[in-house]
Amino acid sequence: MAQTPEAKVKIFIDKFMKENFEDAWRYPAPGGMFGNAGVPDRLYLWKGVFIAIEAKADGNTPTELQWKQLRHIARQGGVAAVVVGKDMDKMLKIKETVMKRINDDT
Repeated sequence: MAQTPEAKVKIFIDKFMKENFEDAWRYPAPGGMFGNAGVPDRLYLWKGVFIAIEAKADGNTPTELQWKQLRHIARQGGVAAVVVGKDMDKMLKIKETVMKRINDDT
């Protein structure tokens, strides 16, 4: 079965996170009628840092409800981000932010 453009972005995110945060707790939020509207596609917990990533195919943007959830997560101290396409710069920025949080807590 062919993968959707967004599914390819999720695979890209999963690979990066596994390589850089190997033992992180991971939850791939279900979509459609089995999920909660607005919940980011990928949720991780690594060394006390909660990471929420919304995956979007090139040219797409989050819905207002998705933005609302990401802002809420950020206000609660989590790292919340949108990754559009296979954006390595964005993934490296997420890693940098997480590592800064870890180093600031030690």
